[in-house]
Amino acid sequence: MSSAPVFGDAAAIKAARKRPCRGPVWATRYGAGPVDETCATCVHLLRRDFAKRYYKCGLRDTASDATDIRKKDPACLRWGSRDPVACMERFAAMVEADPRR
Repeated sequence: MSSAPVFGDAAAIKAARKRPCRGPVWATRYGAGPVDETCATCVHLLRRDFAKRYYKCGLRDTASDATDIRKKDPACLRWGSRDPVACMERFAAMVEADPRR
């Protein structure tokens, strides 16, 4: 006689406890940004400290928990480098690719 778990499979329970994505990842809404970048490396990342710590995008900062972001989310098209030289190089490349900007 084998003993079965009372409350179900432990791996399934652990997977169900993971935080679901509570809204659109901004890369799907605005378009994908640089391939190897995340929200953690973006100049627009804001940190809000209350009873807990919340991360927001400075381009869309609201009081709603629906607009919280995760630092590990992929970068969106509005991603900006914290390094000003890299930011200017990226802007120059965008203008060179599309002079109408």
